Amino acid sequence: MNARLNILTAIGLTTAALVGCGGDDEGGGEEGRASTQARSSLPKPIAAAGAESVDLSDVQLTELSIRNPDWTVSAFGSLWIKRDDAGVVRVDPDTGKVIARIPSSLRGEHLCQGIGASEEAIWSCPREGVITRIDPAKNAVAATVRIDKLPVQGRIVSAADRVWALTDAGAKLTAIDPRDNKPAKTVALDFSCAELAAAGDTLWAMCPDDDRVLRIDAAKGAVTGELALAGATNAAVSDHVWVGFERGVAQIEPKTLDVLAVYDVHPRYGGSLFATPDAVWVREEGGHFLTRIDPGSRRIAETIEAPELPSGGDVVELGGSVWATAYDDATLVELRP
Repeated sequence: MNARLNILTAIGLTTAALVGCGGDDEGGGEEGRASTQARSSLPKPIAAAGAESVDLSDVQLTELSIRNPDWTVSAFGSLWIKRDDAGVVRVDPDTGKVIARIPSSLRGEHLCQGIGASEEAIWSCPREGVITRIDPAKNAVAATVRIDKLPVQGRIVSAADRVWALTDAGAKLTAIDPRDNKPAKTVALDFSCAELAAAGDTLWAMCPDDDRVLRIDAAKGAVTGELALAGATNAAVSDHVWVGFERGVAQIEPKTLDVLAVYDVHPRYGGSLFATPDAVWVREEGGHFLTRIDPGSRRIAETIEAPELPSGGDVVELGGSVWATAYDDATLVELRP
């Protein structure tokens, strides 16, 4: 069964219940916000026809058995994997070996997803209501932040010298100040959002129930643009913004919010995206294990098949390799691009 769905069930939450409205907190509002409605006729989805198809076994370098591995982040020269039982595993990308396991001493009824990195630390959500700060020098929890982070948010992101989490059932963004490990300012979103992405001082919020993608200036604490995109669920940012939505993956120009292309690959539920200027990797559940999009030529260049790993997971490029998790299959794989 989909491990992310298990967490939704465990916390008594569904995407339809992630509702909220804007408040009077710092940031938000309509001032300076550019609104873009996606055209009723989006670009025709680009299919994988003609793409090279290979089996995972032909490109795999390493396979590790890790219990329920899901969200990942690369930082401090390592790959960090959030397990669904609240623990974090650290992998050395050069040796392909586990070099640390950081268990969670917190106990609680409700699980929580989410891992991310700032310049100072790794941040993880082990249980609903808290985010832990992990010291990468000691491989240990250094601080605990009490915050009502949305449990289904998988990406804890850093921007404008702050760490950001969705709170108030996804209706607000809350910044954590890493200098004192306390919640700082909040930004009202006016929509029900479920996932984040970041690049520089810009945050992107995906709001699937309200069919919106929001652009937020993290330094100013204000929403500066919105795009109507049905079921926008997850995203990655490089030269463009890449969003998994109802029709596939949208390639979006970050300044104008124009949808430049749509790709017929579907990471929305159980999957994820990772973007570089040269390649966009799409992790799917129940489809291609991995799909590589060439952003320059706007084509699906390659699909990687792994029928023995049917569950979903995350993907990241690190150290010249691509790493992907399969949460219900207890597997982390490294492959050459």
